[in-house]
Amino acid sequence: MIEGVVFDLGETLLHFDGDWPDIFTRSRRALHLHLVAAGLDLPFEPFSETFRQRLETAQEARLDDHIERPVRAILEEVLAEFGHRQVDPAVIERGLAVLFALSEDHWQPAPGLDQVLDWVRAQGWRLGIISNASDEDNVLRLVDKIDNHHLFDPVLVSAAVGVRKPAPEIFNRLLDQWGRPPDRLVMIGDTLAADILGAQRAGLHQIWLRTAEDRPDNQAAADSITPEASAQDLRQVPAVLRRMAGMGDG
Repeated sequence: MIEGVVFDLGETLLHFDGDWPDIFTRSRRALHLHLVAAGLDLPFEPFSETFRQRLETAQEARLDDHIERPVRAILEEVLAEFGHRQVDPAVIERGLAVLFALSEDHWQPAPGLDQVLDWVRAQGWRLGIISNASDEDNVLRLVDKIDNHHLFDPVLVSAAVGVRKPAPEIFNRLLDQWGRPPDRLVMIGDTLAADILGAQRAGLHQIWLRTAEDRPDNQAAADSITPEASAQDLRQVPAVLRRMAGMGDG
């Protein structure tokens, strides 16, 4: 029996259609302009390069220990190193929104998203999202791109929870909120080492979206992590869920 479906967000419900290195560079420049306009004395190249390095170091550490390092904390640490230890929180908050604005424009609903969500809702199943991301507000703005986004409850973000998939704690947070046994829930995501392994550790059923199977992290995990089921893209999910739920193929 299935009672709920939990989705990953990036490259599952939404797809990225931009040039990430270019957007990342432009985003750091936009952040710098905002901070300077707010009165902070910051040389662009040293600040931008230090911030880039700290973000990349944090990402490597996250992949190793699954502890989230929010981008807000990283930005505040870098600003302190440049002599700005007491920055108005409103300046930081607006700066983070500026930092993510360009990339947010390039996240678009995945093909078939509305039809898949309508089908899941028609079964009477609950909808939730668990997302690995370094900024909760960034995720919530992205979720707003989805029609009927209010139906996702909860939307759990690693930046707020403190740990990342595949740590079972973030899945347990959802289990506690829903009050459902894990074997009645299905996790759907594109990353073997995060979505699928995490669901397995927490006892959920899993469907791996193969939309990013050629990505190095998925290739590296393919020999050690075997998903319960897979789909080529989101549009195939209802058929896989039907089989999981014993509803046949009709």
